[in-house]
Amino acid sequence: MRAIIGGTTYQIKTNTFSAEDEIEQRATCSFSVVDKQNEYSFHKGQPVSIKDYDEEVFSGYLETS
Repeated sequence: MRAIIGGTTYQIKTNTFSAEDEIEQRATCSFSVVDKQNEYSFHKGQPVSIKDYDEEVFSGYLETS
């Protein structure tokens, strides 16, 4: 599973992705990316797309990082 954030692809840590999509509620998800060097920086409002293989399972914008 991978996250495309601001046009750059990042690997999602195993077992950290979760999503909620309830009727008449905003869909949300949470996840952690692999960052061995602690070098990535993300900002509120960046576009994010979550893909499992080639299937998009979520898309939206970062709220917190």
